[in-house]
Amino acid sequence: MSSPIQTWGATEIVHGLNYRNEGHPVVQGILRYLESAVHFDGHTWSRTVQTNNDYPHAEWWSHESQGQPEPERTYNPTAALAGFALQFSKAGSRSHGLAIQISAEAFHALLGSSSVEVHELSCFHRLLQCVVNQEAEVGVDIAKVAQLIRTQANEAITRDTSKWATEYVVRPSRFIRSRNDPLFAENEEAIRYECRLLRETQLDDGSWPVTWHWSSYPNEWPIAQEWWKSIVVIENIQFLKNMEAEG
Repeated sequence: MSSPIQTWGATEIVHGLNYRNEGHPVVQGILRYLESAVHFDGHTWSRTVQTNNDYPHAEWWSHESQGQPEPERTYNPTAALAGFALQFSKAGSRSHGLAIQISAEAFHALLGSSSVEVHELSCFHRLLQCVVNQEAEVGVDIAKVAQLIRTQANEAITRDTSKWATEYVVRPSRFIRSRNDPLFAENEEAIRYECRLLRETQLDDGSWPVTWHWSSYPNEWPIAQEWWKSIVVIENIQFLKNMEAEG
């Protein structure tokens, strides 16, 4: 069975390919899952699911057991999933109506918060891109939302570049995947440095070091690490290609 985070991962691949065919079976399958209301409480999709605990996983993906207090509502990955539904569903469809509802709720929550966690912020950033691309009316001052996301993203990017190669920190590529991104101009120098760093730190097998680990599963992590390397390779190659080929 799908989960919200797995589905989010699929949507990011679709976005990374700049794919636009809403009729593709993968796209339609994602929309059906979102419409099904599985792992959905009417406002957000769950960040984690119970079955996470049945398999090796990072400690931050553990699902709270029944009886514990509900965590504070997060729009990771909900905001990004709403953006995908907004971009690929037809106006008047259930998916589109749900996407409009969630987009409004998400942006109102963002505007009412002093700051948000960086992974959640990247989901807001994705939602904003989709809203702007579709010229969607979501009942929120989009210029104000865009300025807030821009400010928080710039604050979130780690400016101490000595940490970029060895620590799990926020590099420009967390938010900026295209030279057309509004954040590009004010981060161009940092992006150039990240591109140089990626070229210099690529390993002989074409991969890059993974800068995190699973402390709870020391035996399983070496296997998972190899899987993560493939994801990092795709993300880094796409970033380099987009930064060097556009403009």
